[in-house]
Amino acid sequence: MLPYAMVAYVASGTMRLAGGGGHTTTPVRCIILTSVQFGLVGLIGYHVGPLLAGVPLQVLSAGIFLFLLYAILRFAPRDTPNKPIGPKRGRRLKKWAVTVWAFWAGVIAWAQLAGVSAALVLPVLLGLGVQGLALVSGCQPKQCEGCENQ
Repeated sequence: MLPYAMVAYVASGTMRLAGGGGHTTTPVRCIILTSVQFGLVGLIGYHVGPLLAGVPLQVLSAGIFLFLLYAILRFAPRDTPNKPIGPKRGRRLKKWAVTVWAFWAGVIAWAQLAGVSAALVLPVLLGLGVQGLALVSGCQPKQCEGCENQ
């Protein structure tokens, strides 16, 4: 299960570096949430991935990548009250997030064409989807003034 959780963590982590996302209130909560989240993603990838091989995985891939692109273009980069992001840096981070998105889209397209196990592809998709949700769910009008303009 560890390899499946790790590929999800790497995919989600690279997107999080570029796009940002919400934070928990304490480091302990972050560790617990991250461990549980990627442990579950690893389990899902291991058990469900092989069942989705082929067209179902391709459809899921397209859906997740379209959602993630929307989240990036609409909400990234997400900042926190303690570390606000200026407009110039925000534009650079958004471009970086789109580049990371394109990289993972290429990796997933190649993996599906090359016949890489769906048990490894699904956790990557889920990790990216989790990060897309982190971008969207944290953008509340009270928390992020001007999210629409980023």
